Amino acid sequence: MKLEVAIAEADIGRVARGQKSTFTVDAWPDRAYTARVLIVSYGSAVTNNVVTYEADLEVLNDDLSLRPGMTATADILVAESKNVFLVPTAALRFVPASPADAAAVVAKKSFVQSLIPMIGRKGRSNKDAVARSVVADAHVWILRDGQPASIPVKLGLSDGRDTEISGEGLTEGLAIILRANAPSP
Repeated sequence: MKLEVAIAEADIGRVARGQKSTFTVDAWPDRAYTARVLIVSYGSAVTNNVVTYEADLEVLNDDLSLRPGMTATADILVAESKNVFLVPTAALRFVPASPADAAAVVAKKSFVQSLIPMIGRKGRSNKDAVARSVVADAHVWILRDGQPASIPVKLGLSDGRDTEISGEGLTEGLAIILRANAPSP
């Protein structure tokens, strides 16, 4: 059986014939099927200003559980690492606030704002936010003697949710800071 998949423009450069794939279908959401990339087309399709490329996956359907026209969600294995440290990608975006920044955030919140969880920090310009997001040296933060401490890391593969890291001072089970709550007034 053949499964036709649409691959995002940003990902097409890493997809090649012969790569392994897994996919699920709505009819059997708890079952993962295996497939192999058979053909990657060079022609693109544009739908709602989104560019995609078609690829055909070869699928064995010995039990006939798959039927023509089913909607599938596929993952194509383009790289693999084993025995590495993984952290949530959010850990790489964490930057601890200085005590002055935390006090400014708490002081500017109204009662209603304090009840609603908000993303980001107030009191910073967009220029500062952009500068913080473009960091040449990646690092994660841990608690050392009750204070945030930075550990420089080298980044590896990422699936968007988790990222491979390596570096000195990393050990299995090390607690990494993902976020901090603003102190109470």
